[in-house]
This record gives sequence, C-alpha cells and structure tokens, in this order.
Amino acid sequence: MKFLILSFGSRTHIFFKTLLTLTCCLAFYDTACAFYIVHQKDIFKGKPRVAILANDPRDDESGDRRERLVNLLTRLGAKVEVIPLNWWAYKSQAQVTAYMDLVSEQFDLLMALGGDDIHPALYNEKINGAIAPRLTRDFYELKLIRHFKKNSKGVFFGICRGHQLGAVAEGARLIQHIENHGYTTGQVYHQIQWTHPLLARLWEASSESRKVLVNSYHHQAVENHSVQKNPRLQVGAISSEDQVIEALISTDLRSISLQFHPEFPVSLSGNSEFSKQGEQFLKNLLNWTRLTRMRSRSCHFVFAN
Repeated sequence: MKFLILSFGSRTHIFFKTLLTLTCCLAFYDTACAFYIVHQKDIFKGKPRVAILANDPRDDESGDRRERLVNLLTRLGAKVEVIPLNWWAYKSQAQVTAYMDLVSEQFDLLMALGGDDIHPALYNEKINGAIAPRLTRDFYELKLIRHFKKNSKGVFFGICRGHQLGAVAEGARLIQHIENHGYTTGQVYHQIQWTHPLLARLWEASSESRKVLVNSYHHQAVENHSVQKNPRLQVGAISSEDQVIEALISTDLRSISLQFHPEFPVSLSGNSEFSKQGEQFLKNLLNWTRLTRMRSRSCHFVFAN
C-alpha cells in the first residue's frame, strides 16, 4: 500500500490511500512516482504571498496585464504584490541586496512573466537572433531570481520569458531564434507531453498519455543540451513536434517554469478549455506553494511504495 508520512515535530500523521476521501485531507495521487499533493485549504494557514516581477510597462500601476494577473491570483486565494519596473534604480549595492533579502524572506512565490528577449551576454553568447534585449534590466532581474532561488524557502515560477530567465539563472543557455512558435504569425496551439509527474498532476493531465494542447507565442527557447548536463534542472514537458522544452522543474521542486501562457484568459487565448485548465494549474501551483512553505517549517516527507 502506498502512503505518505507527514511529520510535524514530534507528531506524525500517516495518510493511506483508502483514507483520501476524508474531508480533512483531499489529495492528488500519482501512481508513477507514488506521492501525494495535499491541497486542503484548512491544512495551510494564511494566504500564499506572491511577488510578480514586472518587466514591461503593462505591469505598472495602470497596466492591463498587471490588473488582469493580480485579479486572477487574488481570486485564486493569493496575496499579491508587484515588484516595480527598474526596482534597482538609484539604489546602492547594499540597498539592492537588502531589497532582494526582503523579497526572499517575505514572499512564498516569485513569478517572472513573459516579455522581451534576454540579453545573450548573460549566458556568455553574442547577439545572434535576440531582438532588442536590455542588458541592465535583464542583469538585475536575473540577480533577483538567483538570490530568491538561493535564499528563499518559497517557489520560483516563470512564464515564457520568465521560464527562460529561470533557466539562465541555473546556467542554461537559450536558442536565440526558432520558427513556427507563433512569434511572427500570432499565437498558435500545439501539443506537448508532460515528462515530470508533479507538473502533470498540477496540470491535471491524463495519466495515460500526459499529452495536452497549449498555446505558443515566442521565438526563443531553452537549449536542450545545457539542461541535460545541468544537475539542478529537469525537463518537465516537451513539444511533441520539435522537442522544444516547454517546462522545467528543479530537482528540489522549488523552481517551476512554463514556456507557454497558462494565465491567458479566453479573450487572449481564444480557447476556453485551455484557459480553464491554465487557471486550474495556477490554483494547484498556489497549493503547491503552500505545501512547500509547510514543508520548510519542520515538516518532513517520506514517500514509500
């Protein structure tokens, strides 16, 4: 029998598969790797604190993307703040470090969004396909993400450009230009396959094929070989057509990123089923953030078959 042991200090709780119908412990169960994701609201105290890392004028106080995403995450149960554009400006290095410490201490989830291309100098390459990158902005955003990953007990989550930034933060490289992913033609849809069981469960994909249809609107991608040789990164999903990396997850499960856009409402995605599933993914991600926070506070997990 598969079971999960949750240990809080001297108290230990064992949840067997046959008890998962109890209202005190709702859970997902994945037979491929034998783990549970507990997501009953009463188990977690307080709302997850989310920091959105702005990188575009649409993220300022009057920006439409900011309003849309803040409203969505708030409705899903999060307390949301937005790290402003050029947050590093007019700060000394000591003040920059103090600011990054504050973000790492105060927030359970750091979210990096889509946007412009990342400067190739940050992964030791020259510009060869990247369009109008901004080195100073990219440098400080990367600095904050690395600091958060190293010092926070929370979760990093990247979307599109944020997915690529999260990979570069771990030492991966980017393909500076690819075709047929919607950048020049407008958003397209294609099939991906989840390759990591946690991400498949967060998306609530079919346990049989784990293949889903997602949107695509980018012209850069994380370079496969640089991930394969990286001990901290695992491929979480790939494009069925061309093997482009569509999701990444760190080995400690505290960094998750998607190349596509689960946050798009129907008005942007043009696909009600995708937007519904994307919203459910974000809800499950917030629950995973709660669980990660609980795990970091004297809660130890033992997974067994």
